[in-house]
Amino acid sequence: MKRVFIMPLCIFLLACIAFSFAENGSAGTYSAEITDEMRTAETTGDDSILLKVWNLSGLEISYLRFDYYAGDEYRSLTASCPDEGEDFYRSSYFPETPGELENLRIECSYGVSDLPPEDAIIQLMMGNPAEEHPVDMAETADLSLECGKVYHLILTGGSEEAALTVIPDSSPDSGRFMYIHDPRENAAAMVDIIDNPEAVYGFSPDPASTRLGSYSDYDWTDPAFVAEAQKERRAYHEEMDSMTDILYRMRAEGASMEEMARAVSEERNRIRLASYQDDPEGLANVRESNLKTYGYEDGPTPDQLYEKYGSWTGVLQKAFSSNLGMDACCGLYDEYYWLYIELGYVEE
Repeated sequence: MKRVFIMPLCIFLLACIAFSFAENGSAGTYSAEITDEMRTAETTGDDSILLKVWNLSGLEISYLRFDYYAGDEYRSLTASCPDEGEDFYRSSYFPETPGELENLRIECSYGVSDLPPEDAIIQLMMGNPAEEHPVDMAETADLSLECGKVYHLILTGGSEEAALTVIPDSSPDSGRFMYIHDPRENAAAMVDIIDNPEAVYGFSPDPASTRLGSYSDYDWTDPAFVAEAQKERRAYHEEMDSMTDILYRMRAEGASMEEMARAVSEERNRIRLASYQDDPEGLANVRESNLKTYGYEDGPTPDQLYEKYGSWTGVLQKAFSSNLGMDACCGLYDEYYWLYIELGYVEE
């Protein structure tokens, strides 16, 4: 059951509010992986509209609140937090008459609380809202609302400028998956992939690519295959979480590119050796190979990498071995876009 809570203006419902919960979750920031499956798997009845919202704002949110007005007349309130395994919020509205949607006005705010999301929503429905902040809805003003349709939105901005915007070409009938940040505008992303509107995420490996050409034989239009590829790709990124933590912390502390590259490349060596913790023979072979290749059992030094790649930016990028194109093929380009910024692939 969905963790969405609805409170129309009705004394009866105020006296006996019904809540529906899914498995336990937590408040937080949900970096959007907006897949075709998410866009099309869920429908809404012919008597309602459904808003689905992904949080790309970086804000820590307990719930999203939507207040619905038919003209100046208050109609209802919904508040939601993501279900387990999902990273989006949802809000349904049931108009009393079809023509009501023509004059429907929606106000949005986000709540911040130390309570678990479900408890914060319960408190809201009992008249004790969390610390709430308004969300600008101006960019959704041109939405043409119709019963039976699902509308996909993103939450952007910071605490002083949070806003909802419509995902480009996001209707189920658009025919092609669209990222918030278009990989086609990034030469570093497109060097190994080709534009493929029929692919699940709109891109597939370029057969002529040295790095990804061998993956072009797979069927990138097959949702089952791409789902498995996405799972493996995300696992690869998660293996480097400690490197990401170092990068983000040092960036916030004002470290130079050289300082970050040195720290991250050393962590890369540590991760590689740690991956052999259950394979003593393999660890011995890697140490021996490192010693022969670099003169050090732990792996190449930052200075050796600088000499090889010619810049500290290059050292940092190679440490992550990021391939933006593969992320785009696997539906992860938006999810890791912030990392491309940190690594210098994208200018802020």
